[in-house]
Amino acid sequence: MAIKQGKATGAALLCCAFAVIVFGESIGQNVRLTGWGAYQFGQIVRGCADAQQKDLYNVWMQQAILQTTIDGIVHERGHCLLSFESMANFSVPVIDNNASTKVVSTFFYFHEVQGTYDWGDLKRPYLTLAFGYFPYKYNPDARNLGEYLFRSGTYPAYIINNFDFPMTRQLGVHVTGRWTPYNGLDLEGQFLLTSESQQYPTKDFTLTCLPKVTLGNGLFELQGGVSLAHFLSVDKKATQPKYSGSAYLTNVVTDTAGYVISADTGYYTFAGTKFMGRFSLDPLKSLRADNDPKSLLWKDDLKLYGEAAILGLKNYPKSADQVTNYDTLSQRIPVMLGINLPTYQITNFLAPLVLGYGLEPIKKQKFVKGATFGAAGLLWAAGSWLGDRYLGWHSRFDLISFEWEWYGCKYPDDYTRAFDNMVPLPSPGIITKNYGIDDHKWSLYIKKDFLGVFSLRAQIARDHLRPVCNDLQPAYKCAVLTNPEHWFWMCKIFYGF
Repeated sequence: MAIKQGKATGAALLCCAFAVIVFGESIGQNVRLTGWGAYQFGQIVRGCADAQQKDLYNVWMQQAILQTTIDGIVHERGHCLLSFESMANFSVPVIDNNASTKVVSTFFYFHEVQGTYDWGDLKRPYLTLAFGYFPYKYNPDARNLGEYLFRSGTYPAYIINNFDFPMTRQLGVHVTGRWTPYNGLDLEGQFLLTSESQQYPTKDFTLTCLPKVTLGNGLFELQGGVSLAHFLSVDKKATQPKYSGSAYLTNVVTDTAGYVISADTGYYTFAGTKFMGRFSLDPLKSLRADNDPKSLLWKDDLKLYGEAAILGLKNYPKSADQVTNYDTLSQRIPVMLGINLPTYQITNFLAPLVLGYGLEPIKKQKFVKGATFGAAGLLWAAGSWLGDRYLGWHSRFDLISFEWEWYGCKYPDDYTRAFDNMVPLPSPGIITKNYGIDDHKWSLYIKKDFLGVFSLRAQIARDHLRPVCNDLQPAYKCAVLTNPEHWFWMCKIFYGF
């Protein structure tokens, strides 16, 4: 939970003062202080707002973030981590009769409050226990799309994305077991018991298990997962509300005219079972020269990965009012495929060429826009290659990741009724719209580190974006990129210490 505006600075200073007082004499011995600062900005070039489908054009987004982490080493096997962030955020949208949306809002919130303990070899412990409030990511390859187990709902099955934060924060217990029976085969199992802190209904408990197999020291990786979302409810009326609109009928008996004579009534629930499977394939791992930026293949070039999930295993009959229908499993299965594109400079013109052609909405201008972008990309590629070769520029990108997603849900990517009305239903009023045109998402992510502490990160995408308002909550509970012509871009300037 964020502490807003003027309180943010005081809270941050108070935490820093407490750390200095308590740990000041032992910093450098038992306590390590790290952090980073970032300025990120971007634009929704085309989009739409909420159920009213109000068009968004060239909407500017901007934030500044500071994170500080205190790592207390209480034992060679045990750590206590305290990490907090301060953010300066500019609201999207700006509302005429709301002055707070017209100025910057500042916030302070905890990013991580966690204790960990390891058993076994410290380099690869066979068992790790973590507990508290912690960032969690099970797919190390995903840069924007994917990570479905914890970044989605079940009923309704919406999906969440955040720029340069392809993970979630979890509250609970995390246990990781590892076993290497022989060289080239690594087995891992993760178990999480978490209390929902981000998505309604909050405080419910979720149990998750994720087994993983890694072959050839990273050549191939396969992971599965099952998550019993909201399996233990702290308020059954919230998890399964007895609301007339969320009722459905079973064991229906009708007369010859088709009228219902008798039926049993059931109610939709937020609880559900999610399944996930993902893979990564790195066939060129042994051919890359990770320490030579002049080599043809570098770091994670041409690594393939993918993920698919079932967001709610159980089908439900059509609602009693004949509006909602959760009876088709394929409409709750998102699929993501990704590839790390070659970072060798001469190939860098391909992405601008494809983007210029694909993002131009006017068909007659697609070829011209693609050729213009491609030519600019070619000039950059040639110039950076020559600079690296003869001037020592080190301009080669560290990562260029492209991800594509298919998700054939017939309802909008929206949790308005889940949060505002507290019922497990898609939003009314727009459910008759053809959301088949919104089945495909894509994302291009670029990263470049330099001088040891600086990083530049950029993303162009059509994903499940929800910009944040002046209270650091999503401005629109419905994703704003719902048309093939909708897209946005973001950049981040990052500094670590």
